[in-house]
Amino acid sequence: MMKLTQLIFWRPSDEPRPLSERAPRLLAGFLAVMVLCTLLSRGADSLTVPKVTVENPVSAAITHTTRLDGTLEPQRETLVVTVSGILVDSIQAQPGSQVEEGDPLFTFNQDSLEKALLRQRTQLQKLRLEWEGLKNAASLEDKQKALAYDRAYEDYSDAFDRSYDSLEDARKTRKEALVALREYYQQHQAVIDRWTGGTLPPGTSLPPETDEETREILSRYYALKGEYEAADEAYEGAQDSRRDAWKAAQRALEDAQLALDYNDSARQGEIAALSCVLEEESLRELETLLNEGGVVTAPERGVVSQMLVTPGQATTEAAAAMVAGEESGFLFTAQLTQEQLEYVALGDEATITLPGNRSVKTQVVGLQNVEDGQGMMTRLTAVVPQDSGTLGARGTVEITRKTGSYNLCVPVSALHSDGSKKYLLVLEEQETVLGAQLTARRVDVQVEDQNETRAAVAGALSREDRVIVDTSKTVREGDRVRLMAS
Repeated sequence: MMKLTQLIFWRPSDEPRPLSERAPRLLAGFLAVMVLCTLLSRGADSLTVPKVTVENPVSAAITHTTRLDGTLEPQRETLVVTVSGILVDSIQAQPGSQVEEGDPLFTFNQDSLEKALLRQRTQLQKLRLEWEGLKNAASLEDKQKALAYDRAYEDYSDAFDRSYDSLEDARKTRKEALVALREYYQQHQAVIDRWTGGTLPPGTSLPPETDEETREILSRYYALKGEYEAADEAYEGAQDSRRDAWKAAQRALEDAQLALDYNDSARQGEIAALSCVLEEESLRELETLLNEGGVVTAPERGVVSQMLVTPGQATTEAAAAMVAGEESGFLFTAQLTQEQLEYVALGDEATITLPGNRSVKTQVVGLQNVEDGQGMMTRLTAVVPQDSGTLGARGTVEITRKTGSYNLCVPVSALHSDGSKKYLLVLEEQETVLGAQLTARRVDVQVEDQNETRAAVAGALSREDRVIVDTSKTVREGDRVRLMAS
């Protein structure tokens, strides 16, 4: 073996060596160069050939989930209408305030109220004098007509009195029924909540093993609840009757106005008499307000949704406030586009998430087209129980719809687009001079349906095909690829 110094200072001999001695060395050098080239080729190949991940198409359903942001709105609102033209002194309830029936909403200015009352009495006296003058100046025929109107006026007055008394009686009855229901509920809250809070829906018969005391408590509770609902319905009916009486008087006044062109004193007397009826009703409201200290109160328990009066300004004929009744629950409202509407329908189950991560299961009860600044939208509504949130709270609704099963489904990441055409890249094995190699083959497809993660396709594809779903770099049709190690 040669020493190190000999290797360093070695010089080739000038004497030619035989081929038999040089051949092994030449062969060894050639093989070493080939090994080196092979290693370099494989290294370059690993750096340039893309690595891919593949999946086989599967049979599956496509799930569409629609998520929308929305707001809790009142399901039913009661208008608070009062006398117009009176200054508001102070406001006791703001939008969003929780109120009970009879709680003060706002207070009129006392001087303004007294002056309005004086003007109303003066106006009523003036109308009565005009009416008397018209009756005295009328002919016998006019007097006969005036007499007939007197009787009609008395009938109108009696009708107004009866409607007013009926409304007051209905209001008192409803209030008494509500107080009785609340007191009984507070006395037996544990038992009532147990059976009405989810264990036993209202109207379902009790199990045979239920004790007699529980049966009596629930029977009495539902009886009181029925009495309150009946009283509430009667109160609403009394309000409708009173409004109908006002409407009838107004229409009669409009009809009488048409007779003015004939200069008929009797008809003019009718107009004056009808005006007296209306003025008397307004006077009665003013007197009631004055007796109650000028305070306008909430008509029912709920939340003040709007306060439409301002201190220092006079009221108008429009509503002064609006109270959303909590016992009727809320409406969750949201807007969706025409594209989203494709996957939402009336009756669909929905999950609403409210502040505090509170989740409510409900259904879509309304889909109404509305126009906004961005074009045509659809307003979605769903009912939310009154104890699930607060008026004006923001939340998110989620509606899920699952389609029928499709034969070929692939990840959305496998889809490619070439203008208006969609295609997939499928792994294909080809024989070359260097052996078997994997290449990417293009398969044109039609997208039947898709969501954020999966697409249902149709085309020259089978479940045995290995579809490329992810790559280390861009892959085109015909490119060589390598399977990514799992």
